[in-house]
Amino acid sequence: MKVLHLANFFHPESGGIKTYLDNKRRFFAARGLPFRLVIPDERDSIEHSQPDEVVYRIASPRAPMNSIYRMIINLGVVHKIVKRENPDLLEVNDKFTLMALSYFYRKIQKRLPTAGFHHERFDVNVGLYLSGSSLARKFAHYYMRVFSAAFDRIFCNSRFTAGEIDAISPEKIEVIHLGIDLERFSAGKTDESVRNQYSDGADLLLLYVGRLAKEKNIHLLPEVMNNLRSKGVRARLVIAGVGEESEAVRKGGAGDIILAGYITDREHLARLYAIADAFVFPSKSEPYGLAPLEALASGLPVVCPDSGGVLEYSDSEAVRSVKPTAEVFAQAILEFANEDREKLRRLARKQAERFPWERTFERQLEIYEEMVRIGVTRPSRR
Repeated sequence: MKVLHLANFFHPESGGIKTYLDNKRRFFAARGLPFRLVIPDERDSIEHSQPDEVVYRIASPRAPMNSIYRMIINLGVVHKIVKRENPDLLEVNDKFTLMALSYFYRKIQKRLPTAGFHHERFDVNVGLYLSGSSLARKFAHYYMRVFSAAFDRIFCNSRFTAGEIDAISPEKIEVIHLGIDLERFSAGKTDESVRNQYSDGADLLLLYVGRLAKEKNIHLLPEVMNNLRSKGVRARLVIAGVGEESEAVRKGGAGDIILAGYITDREHLARLYAIADAFVFPSKSEPYGLAPLEALASGLPVVCPDSGGVLEYSDSEAVRSVKPTAEVFAQAILEFANEDREKLRRLARKQAERFPWERTFERQLEIYEEMVRIGVTRPSRR
């Protein structure tokens, strides 16, 4: 079976979409399956890898509102790639420009089964970046009706993400939990030299990994650090990530926050996860959250809000899902600090082991095979 994957918002230093597709590429290679991917880039290029991997990079402009990413607008080039590759199925990881191609192949040509992957809620982003008015909510709902019509199936990474499609096309929804690299991220990778590099003698070493963006509720992090300082707690917070809110976080942290940027050395990142005392994740409307899962796999307990996709895996004593305020977050961190660290490490790892990437992709393959077998536009069976 050949699946052609299309994606916008794919960046070498950020994004759950990239993590998902990178791991999927490795899974397909291990299974001897062809892997085809189309993504935006600064210029056109074609990357051939062995045994059977091809990545098409399409020259694309910067995305509006978040210039770290690019968006493919030359759909004619993508159409030529579809004709050249002649895939069995199209998977679209985008709800903007690339969605139009899926609609064309599904509704007009009726030649390809199509699956959309709904990675984050549109209504949440509209509320954050445009408006929270009733008119904006109606627009978001109408837009998701258009999105839903473009696909035979819709993968959602959590029940939270699926929520805005439930009332539109519930028969198309497939909740597919994303996974974790359980070999790379391990509780056994403790390295005191890494702790010493960041802690500067602090009693607690905290960690956040992810984009520094408005939708991540990132302003909560310096507030938490200020609260801990007011309690007389000597803590340092390492932030591994980049984004437009970097400067605001730096100014609010009063020297207790280390902006490490995007850590390209994944082994170093794995050691940092394993040696920290708690992972602090402030995002109130997180679609799913791969970074907290990486933390759990590394034996690191997690403090997160009591909302969003993180609730898919918060049912563990190694996770505190609490009200997203500085006072409550700080209290949860101190509770972890007073518990048995080795017990928390074991519980965290046990929770992460429920979410291997293999389970994610094996389930997807089952759905792909059914879609190809039953043909175009027939809804899924519930």
